[in-house]
Amino acid sequence: MYFAMIEQQLKQFNETPQSIVHRYEQLQQHDCSFEEHQQLQAIFNVMYYYLKTAVTSQRELNMIARHPNELIEWFVFQCYYRGYGK
Repeated sequence: MYFAMIEQQLKQFNETPQSIVHRYEQLQQHDCSFEEHQQLQAIFNVMYYYLKTAVTSQRELNMIARHPNELIEWFVFQCYYRGYGK
């Protein structure tokens, strides 16, 4: 449910799961600019607060992520699990 909601919202930013995984990998390898890092953070800040208001149970969201950085990691992990990563 959360993955699909995020995937749908990413379209507003002209992003895909693959592009998010790519950016995250660049970030982990210290191979991205400060602006790219900030953009990824901004996207997932919006996603986190969207989910926080859209989801009926805050407890469910807290099981996945307690803040936007954890949501990025959860989403990337889910992308790998679903075959969107390397």
